[in-house]
Amino acid sequence: MRHITIYICILAAILTLGGCQNNGDIGYLYGTWRFESFTVDGEPQTVAEHTTVSFQNDIIMVQRVLDAEMSYLNYFGRWSESGDVMTVDFAQTVGGEPVDAPAYLGWSGGAPMEMRVSDRSDRSMTWTYSGAADGAVRVYRLRKTY
Repeated sequence: MRHITIYICILAAILTLGGCQNNGDIGYLYGTWRFESFTVDGEPQTVAEHTTVSFQNDIIMVQRVLDAEMSYLNYFGRWSESGDVMTVDFAQTVGGEPVDAPAYLGWSGGAPMEMRVSDRSDRSMTWTYSGAADGAVRVYRLRKTY
């Protein structure tokens, strides 16, 4: 009987810890998303083919794989969502130095960017962003990887 009680306690601990997420539940965004397609004024772009976006708490990480050897660049910023507006902010400093934004996506670190979220589900979403600098309309289609 004592062994059964110990096994039940271990199982309960594993199940409890297995459902934890650092800094709480952020809903459907939690995890990593891959850029499925990216257009600028309706023209397909190939620069985002090897790019993912990860969300945790209020941190966003954009990762671009550069080559077959898996060299990569990471870009870190903050995000928030209100209704159908995703705000991404790379306008920050770390150690007194400005944080880089993934300029190849048409994003900048000068000010927070507001993107319209549509076609949202647990596995896919679409962002539409009109860049302040050039006025181009960028559409990003993302698919959740895990």
